[in-house]
Amino acid sequence: MKTLKIKLLITAIFIGLPILLSAANAFAANTMTADVYTFTIVPDTTAPSIVSNLSISGSTENTVTLAWSATGDDAASGTATSYDIRYSTALITLANWASATQATGEPTPAIAGTSQTMTISSLSRETTYYFAIKVSDEGANQSGLSNVINTTTPDQTAPSVIANLSATGKTHNTVNLSWTAPGDNAATGTATSYDVRYSTALISLANWASATQAAGEPAPAIAGTTQTLSITGLSSVTKYYFAIRATDEASNQAGLSNVINTTTDATPDTTPPYTTGHVPAKDATNITTDSNIVLHVKDDGAGVDSSTIQMIVNGVSVSPLITGTPADYTLTYNPLSDFLNGQDVFITIRASDLAP
Repeated sequence: MKTLKIKLLITAIFIGLPILLSAANAFAANTMTADVYTFTIVPDTTAPSIVSNLSISGSTENTVTLAWSATGDDAASGTATSYDIRYSTALITLANWASATQATGEPTPAIAGTSQTMTISSLSRETTYYFAIKVSDEGANQSGLSNVINTTTPDQTAPSVIANLSATGKTHNTVNLSWTAPGDNAATGTATSYDVRYSTALISLANWASATQAAGEPAPAIAGTTQTLSITGLSSVTKYYFAIRATDEASNQAGLSNVINTTTDATPDTTPPYTTGHVPAKDATNITTDSNIVLHVKDDGAGVDSSTIQMIVNGVSVSPLITGTPADYTLTYNPLSDFLNGQDVFITIRASDLAP
């Protein structure tokens, strides 16, 4: 209890009294004796009510916005004096309240029932924070601990755009790509996945979804690492465009890389020449001794190299007449002497095609 003592000094001066007083006692005769008395002021012992609806209304990589309802001065009425808002990466309790970080710039309490907010900044990305609040009045009465809430600040930074995608080799149905890993958060860390696409049309963000996604993209390596991918199953002698985008664990996707193009090679000729149209026919019998030998040497690819054609009859290399084109040469051989009755004739043909 507080006691306030008040001392009153009351002076009465009377004018025009019929009795003349001497100058020495005139003032004293008109002065009342001081009156002293007391009364009691009731102290403020009622703290503001506990905030029970503290909530998260928004967040970014380094900020969290809190919302709550003002509780008042005396319990749930009036207007409190100040807020103490604290946050920590550990669960906040009354036991560790003092060690939690106090926010700066808390708003002035509004009248009880008013919705209030505050944004806490300079937080770390991808970190779980706990938040709580206490309310104080002008008598230094402080409320209990509010409900404790938590949230994890998001990762909103995408990997950097890959700027050095290149084609390092090709065949008739493959193209080898190379690039430098961009990282997770811009150019640091390690991204989560790659999306490599190709198309016979120039790739842009507008038609990205319609481009063909490559199979077997590698897992991203740490930023700065050189990575490669071989895209197979392509058509020969066809111009293809290629691009790549990296994505992190929060599904933030990088912008479109530099777009490159290259044309696949022609399909290589791997089939050797072959013979057909044999006269006499293969394994024929009852052939006359004066028969000539006629056959075709063909190639379905680059064609037969005529300089490599060789005919061997019964172990002897002979020189047939060669006519036609590289796709289909006709070989005609007229023996200098007839074959013998009952003789088996063995014919060997060798030839190479014009494929490199």
